[in-house]
Amino acid sequence: MKVHLAGMEARDAWHRLEPALADAAELAKQATTASTAALKALAAEAARLRDQITR
Repeated sequence: MKVHLAGMEARDAWHRLEPALADAAELAKQATTASTAALKALAAEAARLRDQITR
């Protein structure tokens, strides 16, 4: 009986945790997108600086 109750508690805990995992995955995707955009902007700015210096 205790094993059955422990299994039910574990399943309940998983069901509470699962939405947070989905949220974390979405936040990680957004962070990756933001990081990529920031790096592209930095690369573009570095290229502009290079072009100004080499004129």
